[in-house]
Amino acid sequence: MNKRRIKNECDNHNRALSAVRHRGFFSVERFLNFSAGNLLINGGSVQDRIFVIKKEIVRTKSTSREPVIVFSNNSFLQDGLIELVNIGDIGRLFVCSQDYKFYDFFRNMQPNLISDYFSMLAQEKGYRDTSELHDYIGAFLNTLKSQADINLSSIKAFLQNSDADIANAARSNGNDADCEIILASGRGGVNFRRLVSMVGNAFETLTVDNCSTGFNINSITDKNCVLYINTNTCGYEFLGLYFLQELKQCIGKSFTLVFDDCLLLNNNELMSFLNVLKQRGNVKVLLSTENIMSLPSEKKLSDFSGEIVFLNGTAPAHDIQAVLSDMGEYSHFEVTSSSGTPPKLFFSFLRTENRGITPYSRAKVLLEEEYGNAAVLRGHRGAEILVVKKLVF
Repeated sequence: MNKRRIKNECDNHNRALSAVRHRGFFSVERFLNFSAGNLLINGGSVQDRIFVIKKEIVRTKSTSREPVIVFSNNSFLQDGLIELVNIGDIGRLFVCSQDYKFYDFFRNMQPNLISDYFSMLAQEKGYRDTSELHDYIGAFLNTLKSQADINLSSIKAFLQNSDADIANAARSNGNDADCEIILASGRGGVNFRRLVSMVGNAFETLTVDNCSTGFNINSITDKNCVLYINTNTCGYEFLGLYFLQELKQCIGKSFTLVFDDCLLLNNNELMSFLNVLKQRGNVKVLLSTENIMSLPSEKKLSDFSGEIVFLNGTAPAHDIQAVLSDMGEYSHFEVTSSSGTPPKLFFSFLRTENRGITPYSRAKVLLEEEYGNAAVLRGHRGAEILVVKKLVF
């Protein structure tokens, strides 16, 4: 068979199965307009990722009245969102950061979630037995709610009392069982006070003492707004577990959730819960990171309907290829040649070239094939992917 004809047939087969839709210039805006659902932004520079996040938030707010909740450790994104508000592109914006400390921690959080939070935190810190701590917190919160609204400030203030005084308050409310638990859980009380002190220090970048604004994620899930929370803190493990509890309380509500390369994502429990949210139709997740392969979850690449993969970042090539390989594999056809004796000759020094087709399994998207392209759009049989060497404005 003619070598050119064989090669053409192989090329047609490979194009059909490798999911190539477009090579060349392709704008991010155009991609976002037809890519609905959960979105992954991986690689590139901080400026690249912020550009895409801002474009997607503007697009989301132009089509929906549901809130957008942004977690980021990047002040440049905060400044960019403020600029978008000033030109009227995203409506109302609430900022919680070192400059705007008004986050009301634990306000309106279910007591069982608060108890679970401190129990998980204790396990993270190496406490061996958290059952006594959990029982103490349950009795403590049950007593506190009869005295004041529960939030971080009231918890800290009520803990200034001795266990005997707290137990007397429980007894005066008719809660003899809580009184007994508090008196019998001395170690639980000591550990709880120690953990609350740690939490107060970790949260001080977002709140102040005696904060009573009533403002947190739970309070804005029915508002048409954007909430930006700066997660740049040395106590990111405290924040990660805390926001996990807040998001659990928002199950059933509709919103868009943005995580911008923040250290919160190093928390396994939070990453696992994000995978749950990604599968729910009422929550859209946008995950932006320098290198998603550095995150802990085994399912970190799952359930994204759109992916933008930058090739010009600092992530190792094998990590970028791991992201691209998530598109799957196909049977790739390659033209092969071999030499042999001409037909009908028993022996000859002459040689003739025999051509054939050799199939082998390979990734649908190979980094070395796409690195030279400014942009290449890929699609069917899975997520839409925009592989970008540089942004096209």
